[in-house]
Parts: sequence; structure tokens; C-alpha cells
Amino acid sequence: MAKKEDETRQRPDAITAPHRYEVAVLAAYFRAMGASQAKAAKAVGVDRSTIERWERSEFWSDACDDAHHRWIRAMDQKARAAIAVNMEANDATTARWYAERRIPELAPPKQTNKTDVSISYDVDVTKLTDEQFERYSQIVEEASQSDPDPSGA
Repeated sequence: MAKKEDETRQRPDAITAPHRYEVAVLAAYFRAMGASQAKAAKAVGVDRSTIERWERSEFWSDACDDAHHRWIRAMDQKARAAIAVNMEANDATTARWYAERRIPELAPPKQTNKTDVSISYDVDVTKLTDEQFERYSQIVEEASQSDPDPSGA
């Protein structure tokens, strides 16, 4: 028994029981939702100092990741349930939206917008610092490489 106590003392942030990690994940969820340390601690039944210690610990980022992934799964389940309700009500818009996103063959075509814009600036290069002049030169060079004939002819 003394050996186990010594190990815990060496790692004050250690969570030795599996349910304690679950409590930390729940606390991470509350913190991610904007709860203060005190409110998160009260919600999960621990002292605020425990939350402080956990947030400084090595496992806290894992607990935060787990909380985030669980939240995403919960939102996905709720979204699917809402979609199912709308589809059962013969909501064609929801059915089409769902099908376009879940069945690749029904996805709408990707849209690209091509623009042909020419922008000119009056720059007095004599007033530029060396660094500004170098950056200006790079921009002009990049522009000339992407459009070899700026006159559009």
C-alpha cells in the first residue's frame, strides 16, 4: 500500500481509476463549453484545485481531445435523427441535401470562379525601405510569372 501512495505522490496528476479519467473528460467538456474551473469542478463533483491540477497535467490534452470527439459524435447523432424526422415527413430539401453529401455520385459539381482582374498601384520605389523594395520586387515577379502578358493581348 505504501508503494502505491509513493507512486501517486510522484505523479500528483495521476488518475488511477478508469472512472476518474471519465470525470476528467467530462470536466474537459464543461471547460470547452466555457465553464469556469469552479463550475466545471462542481458539475463533476471534484474540487476546483483538482481541475487546476488536471489542466497542468500531461493527460489533460488527451481528455480534451476525447471530450471534443464525444461532442462531435453526439452532434452527429442528433443531426442524423433530425434528418430522419424530416425525411420521414417527405421533406425533399432535406432528402436531397443528405443524399448530395452522403452519396458521392449525387454530389453537386464543384464550383470554381475564375476572375481576370488587373490591379495597378502607383508606387514610388525611391521611398521604400530595402525590405519593402525586396518584397515589392517579389510580388511583381510572381505576378509576371502567373500572367506573362499583363496587357491581355
